[in-house]
Amino acid sequence: MPIAPDNLQESKELLNAILDNMESAVLLLDADMRIHHVNRRFQELFRHSGESVVGICCGNALSCGHAVEENVTCGKSSRCAECGLRAAAKQALTGEIPKRSRLVRRFYLRGAPERKHLDFCCRPMNYQGLNMVLAVLHDVTELEEHRLGLMEHKERLENDLRSAALIQKSLLPQPGLRFSDLELSWRFRPSEAVGGDMFNIFRLDTRRVGLFLLDVCGHGVSAAMMAVSVSRLLSPDAGTVVDVDQSVSPPERIMERLEREFPFERFGSYFSAQYVILDAVDGSLTYASAGHPPPVLARADGRTELLDVHGPVIGLDAGLLFPAGQARLEPGDRLYLYTDGIPERRGSDGSLFGEERLTRLLSTVAGQTLEQAVDAVFAQTLAFGASAPADDICLLGVERKSQDIP
Repeated sequence: MPIAPDNLQESKELLNAILDNMESAVLLLDADMRIHHVNRRFQELFRHSGESVVGICCGNALSCGHAVEENVTCGKSSRCAECGLRAAAKQALTGEIPKRSRLVRRFYLRGAPERKHLDFCCRPMNYQGLNMVLAVLHDVTELEEHRLGLMEHKERLENDLRSAALIQKSLLPQPGLRFSDLELSWRFRPSEAVGGDMFNIFRLDTRRVGLFLLDVCGHGVSAAMMAVSVSRLLSPDAGTVVDVDQSVSPPERIMERLEREFPFERFGSYFSAQYVILDAVDGSLTYASAGHPPPVLARADGRTELLDVHGPVIGLDAGLLFPAGQARLEPGDRLYLYTDGIPERRGSDGSLFGEERLTRLLSTVAGQTLEQAVDAVFAQTLAFGASAPADDICLLGVERKSQDIP
């Protein structure tokens, strides 16, 4: 049944009840910016009784910092001209409807300064032949401070990510790196600012180099931190790839060491890895895999073969052995290592890039320089998908050159 006040008094009580139950502060202002009426929320927000502010200028009733700090009446402060609330009220007095806006200012509530964020709107109204303004102020300080806090937190995270990305990049080999007759080229694109893919190449002794590539499950900071930990363990001075007596550990022993050092129970993750020992003098190589995509041996004449030696991923304690394989790089041959971000890249039709497509592509770029070949394969991998990669993508190529090849 509709509410129908019986008389003017009941209508006034109903209107006051509505105003007093609003979440926004309501002010009725005249042309001189003096207050004629406020609701209960105004009294709660600005800590003044309704009677004490009637006839008082708006800024003084609000304890606006502009008026309080200069100890003047609202409208006479040197900063009143920049007050958005005053400007909107003056505009409303002309009969226009100003846009909703925000007021950010210090208010001296019972003498103590508080910075508040107030969304406000002003509407013209006529009462007893007088042009007046109905101003509605909604306190969004808590929401805005929460938003600003989130923005600051986001900025700190982004700064941390940038720092982490620089650290991760510093651990990667230098572009154009060469070891005797071995030339190196690589491309790496994490799906986020940092990624779980990590690789490096380093000298083991006077003729052999070590080469590893790993792919930690997941993306982002946690995956990158684990990748960095593994990378440090595999650095030449960590006593893992080269013992204290300077003996070189074979690839299968490296995998066994990683399995012991990185159990799932401790790190909550696992990773695939490939480790290769390559003799820069005679081109012989030994390798072991831990659940990683097989390297591609690309011959100088364009023939390709997969060096497919299977071992379990690191961290799941599968209790299986890590077998080792052997091969040889002849002058002009190349060895390509990559993470599953390449073969598992999906095209717009949902199809996978796949190892077969990769090997065909590596065969077609055999006549290009190593740098050009890596660039071409990487570019075609990215172009294959219709969207940004969902996984880190890494491609690493090593070519054996004879002494008379520039």
